[in-house]
Amino acid sequence: MYQGRNVLVIGLGLSGRAAAGFLLKRGARVHGIDRDRELLASHEEIKGLYNLGFSASLESEPLDVGSFDLVVVSPGVPQTNPCYAAALSAGIEIIGEMELACRHMNQRCFGITGSNGKTTTTMLVTHVLNHSGRKARALGNIGMPLTEALDAHCDGEILVIELSSWQLETLHARVFDAGAILNITPNHLDRHKTMLNYARAKINLKNCLKVDAPLFMGKVCREEFEQLLEGVPAKTFGFDSSCNVYSDRFRVYFEKESAFELPSEFQGKATHDVENMMAGYALCRMAGVSGEEFLAAQETFRKPPHRIEFVKKIEGVAYYDDSKGTSIAAVEKAVIALEGPIHLIAGGVHKGASYAPWRETFRGRVSHVYAIGQAASQIKSDVGDLVPVEMHSSLGAALESAALRARPGENVLLSPGCSSYDMFKDYNHRGDEFQRLVSELKIGKKA
Repeated sequence: MYQGRNVLVIGLGLSGRAAAGFLLKRGARVHGIDRDRELLASHEEIKGLYNLGFSASLESEPLDVGSFDLVVVSPGVPQTNPCYAAALSAGIEIIGEMELACRHMNQRCFGITGSNGKTTTTMLVTHVLNHSGRKARALGNIGMPLTEALDAHCDGEILVIELSSWQLETLHARVFDAGAILNITPNHLDRHKTMLNYARAKINLKNCLKVDAPLFMGKVCREEFEQLLEGVPAKTFGFDSSCNVYSDRFRVYFEKESAFELPSEFQGKATHDVENMMAGYALCRMAGVSGEEFLAAQETFRKPPHRIEFVKKIEGVAYYDDSKGTSIAAVEKAVIALEGPIHLIAGGVHKGASYAPWRETFRGRVSHVYAIGQAASQIKSDVGDLVPVEMHSSLGAALESAALRARPGENVLLSPGCSSYDMFKDYNHRGDEFQRLVSELKIGKKA
C-alpha cells in the first residue's frame, strides 16, 4: 500500500515519529519536518528512524511539497502551517496519524472525546474491561500513538481510544464500535477560531462509527449541538429520566432498567464524576459488561493525577492540584466540587475564550484569584471587578500569596483554565511543580 510512495510527515512529536516508523516499515520513502533543530539532530527515536532510511529537515528550509504523494500531519499542527497549507493548495491527500492507523485496524474499538473528562473516562473504561476479563488498552491522545500500538501486536484487545479535536479534524475511517462525546465547552479557540468549528471537530466522531454503532452524548451537549449531528441518532446520558443512561443521584439506569447503585462517595451527587461513570458504563455495556461487573471494577479505579487531586492539608488549609483543568468549564467543575472558600490559582496560555463564564460560578465560592502566565491580564479584566485578582510572575509566587491569605477551612486550588506551555513542559510538569511547592511551604507563616 505504501511501497515506494513519497510521504511527508509534518511535526515530529510523539505522533509524527510513530507515523514515520509505521510507514518506513511498510516500504514508504518518508521525509519529516519540524521546527526543533535539536530534536532532528539528537532525539534517539529519530536517530533510529534515520537508520531505516528516514530523512528530515527544518520547517524553515525550502521544500517541494508537491513532490509528495501523501501528507501525514501531527495533531498539533494547524492548517495555517506553511507546508500544510501548500499541501492543501496542491490537492495532496492529507491525513492524521490516527487516520493512518485506523485504515489498518481490525480490532474492536471505542472512541471517546469531550472538552473535559475524556482521559479519566478512557482510563475508567479500560480498567473496567480488563478487570472484568476483557483485555483492553487505552490509546490515542492518552499516550501511545495508535500506529505504534498496531506494530506492538495488540490483536485480540479492545482498543479504548481518546480523541482530541485536533485528531478528529483529520479522521474519516469508520472503525469505532461505539463512541462517546462527553461534553463540548469552549476550548482551543486559538486553534479552531470559533466555537462552531471546535464543536464540528468533536462531533466528527459521528462519521467515524461503524454502521449501527451507537453514539452516546451528554444530554446538554446533544441539545446544544443537535444540528451538527445532521440526523445521526445519539443516545444520551445525564440526570434526566428521559436519558438512555440516567442517574437519579443514587442509582444508574440503562434504558429505564436499574444497572447499579452509585458508590457511597457519589450518593446524592450530580457531578462530572457521575457523568463520566454513566458514559463509561454505556461503552462497557457494549462489550457485555454487566452493572455488577462495572461497579466491582469502578471501586478499584483511581483517577489519573492532577485532576482535583488532594495534595496536603497545612494549618487547616486544603491544597488541591487540578493542573489538568485546562478549559473554562474544567475550572468551573473543580470550583463546584470543593466545599469551603477557594483561593484559585489560574492562568497560562490564553486559548481564545472569555473567562466571563467564571463569574456566576465564582460568586460565593472563590474568595481570591492568583493569575499567572500569558492569560493573567485577561483573567483580571474578565473577573477582577467581581473577585480580587492578583497577578504573579510565577506559580511559586502565586502559591505563597494564596497560602498567606488562606485560613483554616479554606482551599487553595490550582485549576488553570489554560494550557501550560508558556511556563511548563505540559500539565503534568505544572502539577508536579505545584505539588513540590506545596510540600515545601513553611508552616506558621501567618500572623
